[in-house]
Amino acid sequence: MQGIQRGEIINVNIGINYGNGTLVWYNDTQVFSGFTAYLALLYVADNVNSSIGAFGAYVYGINNVTEYDSVSWLYAVYNRDVDAFVKVGKWVYPSVSSNDFILVDGDVIVWVFFNWSKFAYPNFPDPTSTDYLR
Repeated sequence: MQGIQRGEIINVNIGINYGNGTLVWYNDTQVFSGFTAYLALLYVADNVNSSIGAFGAYVYGINNVTEYDSVSWLYAVYNRDVDAFVKVGKWVYPSVSSNDFILVDGDVIVWVFFNWSKFAYPNFPDPTSTDYLR
């Protein structure tokens, strides 16, 4: 069996957790292999506010939900063996920028909006939590 080649279609599940009890899923989203977590977000979200800097993509707003005080956006991936900034069960908040994180077929990623002062490092929330995370 051959591996997936660049340009082939892969399926991923993408969640956006607004931190207010609302978690929206875009399941079985078809993207090209080589897509990053950042590109997948741009693909499913209606509006993304971000900038690209020395450390990669920085997402500060998704669908008009914009960072404030110590509340901001991070992404997590389920059950991948990657360098972790923080692990929460089988969820990994990767240590690389979302525009450098290459998706593989079957990945589950969630963008989560949460309060850094409430969930101080390394006690990040489960990205699929429907608790109030702000």
